[in-house]
Amino acid sequence: MTVRSPELDVSTKQRVIDAAGRTFAAKGFEQATVREICKAAAANIASVNYYFRDKAGLYAEAVRQAHEWRIAKAAMPDWPNEAPAESKLYDFITTQLTRVLLCGPEHWQTQLIMREAMSPTPHCGVLAAEGIRPQFEMLKSILQELAGGVLADDVLHRLVFSVVGQWLFYRIGEHIIPTLLRQPFDPRHHVPTLARHITCVAIAAAKSAAAENGGAA
Repeated sequence: MTVRSPELDVSTKQRVIDAAGRTFAAKGFEQATVREICKAAAANIASVNYYFRDKAGLYAEAVRQAHEWRIAKAAMPDWPNEAPAESKLYDFITTQLTRVLLCGPEHWQTQLIMREAMSPTPHCGVLAAEGIRPQFEMLKSILQELAGGVLADDVLHRLVFSVVGQWLFYRIGEHIIPTLLRQPFDPRHHVPTLARHITCVAIAAAKSAAAENGGAA
């Protein structure tokens, strides 16, 4: 009887997840195959069934680990109760910019999360429920605080989506920006400046929306 080494199990399982993450990030769920993932991980194809039940389970685990990795790399500050909304907004945007700009061949995690967010699969509803929605609600709360609590949900949602779109642009448009500027531009080197700009725009928009709603932000 062969006794399986726990250390070997952990190593094999993580190798498969890392190989799957890179492959899913590059090709997407449908195009990636278990065979190529296991070949890249130097693992037996049966290991996918053993550890994850199937390809969908492996994909869900890769996305989960990618999400946790990004949070660990750029954690949200723990604000004191008296922290002003403007400071919280700047910190929030800085954190999100940092997370989306954690890119490169060695950072498949961001590419996979971006792919799943922009083209969701049926296998990762947990990402929206446990990963994206809490961030969405946090940003709503900060913007509502800035506006003095007077914004209707539809107005607040448009503000949130506008702010999110601004930081996502620097990830989605990272290759076109240097062409537009006719000079090199790496947004990773400008996170504080970009965060301040987006924060200022968001504050102005929140206060303008509050004024239109009859509030005094």
